[in-house]
Amino acid sequence: MTIPPLSRLLGATFLATTLATGSAFAQDPLDDDLADILGDDTSTEEGSVAEEVGAVESAADDDDAAEAAERGVERVVLPPARRKVIKTLQPKYFLKLRRGEVMPYVGMVTNDPFLRRILFGASLGYHVTEVLGIELNGSYSPTFGEEGKGDYKVVTSQITEQNAVAPEISRLTAHATLNLMFSPFYGKVATRRRGAIVFDLFGVFGAGIAYTIDDLNVTNSVGEEFAEATRSQVHPALSFGGGLRVAFNKTFALRFEARSLSYIGTYESTSLELKNNLALMLGAAFFVGRKPE
Repeated sequence: MTIPPLSRLLGATFLATTLATGSAFAQDPLDDDLADILGDDTSTEEGSVAEEVGAVESAADDDDAAEAAERGVERVVLPPARRKVIKTLQPKYFLKLRRGEVMPYVGMVTNDPFLRRILFGASLGYHVTEVLGIELNGSYSPTFGEEGKGDYKVVTSQITEQNAVAPEISRLTAHATLNLMFSPFYGKVATRRRGAIVFDLFGVFGAGIAYTIDDLNVTNSVGEEFAEATRSQVHPALSFGGGLRVAFNKTFALRFEARSLSYIGTYESTSLELKNNLALMLGAAFFVGRKPE
């Protein structure tokens, strides 16, 4: 029987396809030999890098452990998942909460144009919180020289003796006020020797009384009834100011302050005058009572 040419062509195509498929799935022994010689190429580059990093970290840990052993310190190694940055807050060094404050001080009235007035005083305070406190403050200012002339400034002697001018002179002799103290700011300043200066800023506001004595020698009014009637007076007064407290330890501090004492005075029973005495003060504060932790 004669096979048509188309049938021959189809049979040859099927045979060639079958041979090609079989060769694709067949295992070549030569490839296995090359794999054994060259090694397995299935490992990725990332795996090799991870192994190298692990080796470096292990070497670093071994160095740290050796150094700790030399110093006699036991080294605790935490797993990587538990290693964290720990933030610490330093405790407040200087505390005022529920503590009393006793302060003797010396001061000077700076804005009196005719007199030099030196103040010797003390304050007694109690701090309800770190920010708020109450204070009782008082002072006494002595008179110096014969007839008070030791208090005169140069300009006062000049205008009274040479120019025959009689200014109205009223001496602040004593005062007492009850004040509210407000301390909102607390800070530290680092020094060169790795130390720190601890300080806080505060303000005060209060009310009380002021005692004054008029100088009648300047106006030649000694013995005059209208002048003697108001020679010494007690005035209602307002006090306000602020300052800086510098702590040296937990019980001692220095205080630098500026305070104003305002009141209305009557001179020689006739004239009213608003007085404002601005004083600068330096005091040594001692804290008593509750011991800070």
